[in-house]
Amino acid sequence: MKSVLFGLLSILFISTSIQAQDIAPAKALKKAGKALSSFNLNPADNSDKLKQAVSMLDIAMTSEELKATPALWLKAGEIYNAVSGEENSAFQIANIKGEGKSFKFTDFTSALKALSAYQQVLKLSPKKFQTKAALKGLQENVGYLNALANAKIAGENADYAGAYDLLEGVNTIRETLISNNKKDIFTEEGAAEQNMLLTAYAANAAGKVDRSKELFGKLVNGKKPSAQVYKMYHDVLSSTNDPKADEVLAAAQEAYPNDKELLFSEINKLMKSDQYDKLEGKLKAAIDAEPENASVRNVMGDVYQKLATAQKEAGNKERAAEYFQSAIASYEKALELDPTSAYSTYSIGSLYYNDAAAIVPIMNGLGTSKAETKQFDALKAEMISLFDKALPYFLKAEAADKNDRNTLIALKEIYARKNDYAKSGEYKKRLEALENK
Repeated sequence: MKSVLFGLLSILFISTSIQAQDIAPAKALKKAGKALSSFNLNPADNSDKLKQAVSMLDIAMTSEELKATPALWLKAGEIYNAVSGEENSAFQIANIKGEGKSFKFTDFTSALKALSAYQQVLKLSPKKFQTKAALKGLQENVGYLNALANAKIAGENADYAGAYDLLEGVNTIRETLISNNKKDIFTEEGAAEQNMLLTAYAANAAGKVDRSKELFGKLVNGKKPSAQVYKMYHDVLSSTNDPKADEVLAAAQEAYPNDKELLFSEINKLMKSDQYDKLEGKLKAAIDAEPENASVRNVMGDVYQKLATAQKEAGNKERAAEYFQSAIASYEKALELDPTSAYSTYSIGSLYYNDAAAIVPIMNGLGTSKAETKQFDALKAEMISLFDKALPYFLKAEAADKNDRNTLIALKEIYARKNDYAKSGEYKKRLEALENK
């Protein structure tokens, strides 16, 4: 008997489902409106009515004829706004209870659907009351979009790419309302520019680089842009090798000649183009601006190392030696500021190691005459001395990162040159294990 009853229930459920699918789109739209009205009378107890409104709207949306009417889209905007409003109300209650920071939004699409629906209303030659209703709906909608965008970009794990459509939606509503003689949604000075800045940044994060450039361009050409705006615009242009990047950076430095961030942008530009001869002065200015910044010292060390190599290749040994010592001093100062810097430690070791390695081919090219043998021994002593200077730095770098391939290679070679084949063999095995892994 129980199995028969179960079978009958199943048949009833199937029948109900079929009936729901048989509702005509026009009738479904009316049901959606009634369900929304019931929800609005008592939102706290009628959440199921809002779900019913969404379900009926989905059926109404299957009609191409209805989709060509402002009435459908107006109702869609109201329903999707209501869905967003319900979650936003929960957020506001959480704020009142002091639990706003832990609140998690789950619906990031309904507000955008509402925006799209109201845009459709305005496109379809609506009647005056429909236009008025759509604009009012947009004024409500902008609050939901803003709250969702803030939720996306708040905290350590900010999702600017995910916030892009929401921020863009806020800008779209602002432009729509202003073009229809409504008040600007941004009443505080600088609020509109701040939202455009966030949108430009988010557009770049979302891969909408052209849109990002467009928005940054508007900001730069507007009221006096901040140094931050200039820098962010320059960074976006530089990321695509846009030739306009240099022009923007020059204008930024003219407007803000003492800004540290713009100075660092120029340093990065010079490094990308290998203009090491121009970098020394800029880096000295950066050190004056931030004397406790270890990374600037490391970059200075890198520049001196490049200059030392260039001078050595040009045959200017004395100048190369000067740059070499300047590089060591820069890295040592970086270590003084940040004793845990594996980069500084490795870099000093590599300077001594590379100078030692450069001696090897000279030694290999010598003959067996008495004078050449004497020269060989002197060169070997110099090589070992340089390797000895490099060794403690590489050992310290190894302690910081036991699986750094370059450090292990250097230690293997140093011990081999010092005739400590047991130690060299240990590092060889570790290298092989690392490469196999």
